[in-house]
Amino acid sequence: MVSHNGNGLCADRGIRLVAGLLLLVTAFVRPGTAGALTCSASVEPAQAAPGEVVVLTVTVEGEFGWSADFQVPPVAGADIASGGTSQSVSVANGITSASMSRTWYLTIVGSKDVRVDPITVSAGKEKCRTEPLTIKVSGQRNNTSLPPAVTGNRIQPQSAAPAQAGGPGRPGDDIFVTLTTDRDEVYVGQQVILTFGYYWGVRPWNNPTYTQPRTEGFWSERLGTDRNFSRVVDGRSYSVTEVRYALFPTRSGDMVIEPAELRFPQDMFDGFFNSSRRRRGPRVFRTNSVTVKVKELPEPRPEGFSGLVATDLDLRASISPDSVGTGDPLTLKATLIADGFLKGFAGLKVTAPEGVQIHDGTEDFHSEPARGRLASRMSLEKILVPKRAGELKLPALEVVWFDASADSYRTARSGFGSVTVAGEDLDVEGAPSGFLRTGLQRMGQDLAFIHPVPRHLRRAGSALVPGPVWWVLLVLPLVLLGGWKVTLGKLVAAGRDPFHRRRKQAWIQAQRLLAEAGETADPSAACTLLANAVRGFAADCLGLPAGQAGAVAVRDLAAGLGLAEVGDQLADILTSCDQVRFGGLDAERVPDLVSRTAGHLQSLEDRRRRTGSHRSATALLVAGLICGAGWCGLPMVVRAEAPPAVPVAEQLVAQGNQAFTAGDLTGAEDLYRQAVAQGVDDPVLYFNLGNAQARQGHLGEAVANYLRARRLAPRDKDIRRNLEFVRSSIRDLELSSGSLPLFISQLAGLVDLMTLAGWGVTVLVLIWVACLMTAWFLWRGRWRARQRRLLVSVGVALVLAAAATGWRWYQDVGRHQGVIVVEAASVRSGPASGFPVLFEVHDGLTVHLNGTQHDWVRISLGGDWTGWVPSAQIVAVNPQDAPQGR
Repeated sequence: MVSHNGNGLCADRGIRLVAGLLLLVTAFVRPGTAGALTCSASVEPAQAAPGEVVVLTVTVEGEFGWSADFQVPPVAGADIASGGTSQSVSVANGITSASMSRTWYLTIVGSKDVRVDPITVSAGKEKCRTEPLTIKVSGQRNNTSLPPAVTGNRIQPQSAAPAQAGGPGRPGDDIFVTLTTDRDEVYVGQQVILTFGYYWGVRPWNNPTYTQPRTEGFWSERLGTDRNFSRVVDGRSYSVTEVRYALFPTRSGDMVIEPAELRFPQDMFDGFFNSSRRRRGPRVFRTNSVTVKVKELPEPRPEGFSGLVATDLDLRASISPDSVGTGDPLTLKATLIADGFLKGFAGLKVTAPEGVQIHDGTEDFHSEPARGRLASRMSLEKILVPKRAGELKLPALEVVWFDASADSYRTARSGFGSVTVAGEDLDVEGAPSGFLRTGLQRMGQDLAFIHPVPRHLRRAGSALVPGPVWWVLLVLPLVLLGGWKVTLGKLVAAGRDPFHRRRKQAWIQAQRLLAEAGETADPSAACTLLANAVRGFAADCLGLPAGQAGAVAVRDLAAGLGLAEVGDQLADILTSCDQVRFGGLDAERVPDLVSRTAGHLQSLEDRRRRTGSHRSATALLVAGLICGAGWCGLPMVVRAEAPPAVPVAEQLVAQGNQAFTAGDLTGAEDLYRQAVAQGVDDPVLYFNLGNAQARQGHLGEAVANYLRARRLAPRDKDIRRNLEFVRSSIRDLELSSGSLPLFISQLAGLVDLMTLAGWGVTVLVLIWVACLMTAWFLWRGRWRARQRRLLVSVGVALVLAAAATGWRWYQDVGRHQGVIVVEAASVRSGPASGFPVLFEVHDGLTVHLNGTQHDWVRISLGGDWTGWVPSAQIVAVNPQDAPQGR
């Protein structure tokens, strides 16, 4: 803990460090061994009232090494809570002895006397028990005890003042903290500097944890980095760390800033030096709270008051160049710097005079410390395009603000000067969508030229991904792999099954016995071999012991194979063999019996093999039909997606190219649209149509067709370049799609290398390769390290390809996009013209489509920028997403 007694911290730390090192040395030189233990217990106070806290202290002494186990029985009439532990070590004549004390807090809950039963302390093999104790419970509360919240795990005498745990400390202590503001009385919105100071004269062992003050009712921002310096306070040198905040009150009244807190963790030696004889300061330093009186701004407030409160404000504005031609752009820049709260500022208002088009440019805001306070900087840039020749004068930029240092309202002004507009350029009053004619001329020079018509134009058809055939081809290898694994499992199990081996060798064993019977001269021995061949064949096929296979088993086997007559004849042969062996039949018939038996067993074996081969052939036929249908369906789908168009469409595109080259943009657009109406879905057609529309100033329709072309040909550089160029020319440039982070943009570039169909085919190829490799390795029955690495590589490629396919599907199918195709579209809060206007969007802006209702489309720009526009003012990139306006 940190002491509040002045300079005692350094000496205290040194003593604890030396004692701790001595303890470690003695523990390694002569570890303490279990010896005689002595235990004692005491309570303080011995008399208490209900609700008061009594401290129970148990002390054990002896040679018990590092620790001891205290077993405290339940205490009736009191709630018990664990306290702290203190330990001391002494060394005498090379023998180490230790003393350990533990405390518990007993809260009296009854009116009867409380008995504390003996407490058992164990250390190694030694144990000791304390004497029982009794706490007298009286009807009056005894105020001589101190609660745990004040004393921690220490018992302080009544004469000592309790430590101010959680206080800020004071100058002269080893450590103290402060919390101050630079002003006690401010206006609403005026900046207040709040400073937390951490002063330490002796470096603490542990780094503290800082909890910043709560500033409810203020906008708060940390003021730069922490400041570290030295300062002399009351004749003592301190190292100081300051944390500063810029606060902006949001309402009037007495605003309270709650205390900050500095907390030190417990160090490793506290358990050994936690003695009740020494008083230490708190481990938690908590500052006092600070109250700031916040006043309302004086009335009356001037017209056009911006709500900005500051003590220092600077407004600058400029426009360049000072002379341009009609239709050429002017750059307007404005900058506002103040020590007020600009995050709540409505922004600088720029009003364009009649005959001037204004386009939003960039807008930036940032704040940084300056001269000990927080200075905020807001800057904007706009593009002005004059439509008429003459002298252009813009009204001065004004900001009405409250100067808190002078207690008065002021107006900051900054003029732009005049600009001379020459009339050498063309008049642009009729330019569509506000797009300048000079801009159209420059666009004609910068856009990539149209592409020649290919031999075959693709038509719209059923998509491969995620069509049903694609899913069949995706699942099929997994099903086949599962069937292959089951088959291999059966084969392995059959190879390990003795009955299966017997059934497989049944005919071979029977042939061997029949051959021996034919070569044996002794009729009795020949009949024995003959009977063994028949019974053994039946036993092996049926999985019976050889001794249990008789005429009945032979008949059952033959009947199961559909040859009951053969079974009867074999049973008769067994009977004849028995007659020969026992003298009831002529021995000359033995060769005939051998020949007949061989023929009957051959017929049974043939029938058994045909049955098994028929099942295998059926399974192979089904698998072959599934594979053939799947692989044949893939080229059918690909061909269905892009069949050759009729010659009429190719002729229309060729004629449109001729009209475009001749400068007839309207005629070229009409021919291209006719080709689209015939169902052509080709990137060349969409690209050429977008070029014709861009050259005419129809930016929205051009953007939509460029997006369609990019979906079909993502690697075409001309499509990308023209799309970026047209988007850079739209009025709502700041609302268009923002740039992605570098890593994400690189991943998106990899996904754009192929179309959705290309990624889908890649996934199919990889999953078939992975399944075939797995099937091969399963058949081989062993997995080498190289094979595992190869399969893992294919698996990783499959996962990446599947992720790219999903992302590509979201871009092309899952994400519904549309493009504004009118000069200005009012976005309303509901699907009717009677709803209020929320904001305006302009030609060429790409938006998200979130649904339709009657002739209205719900659009979104992200966040709260949502609303409804008429369907005639927007065109969907995918015609199936929403009604087309044009």
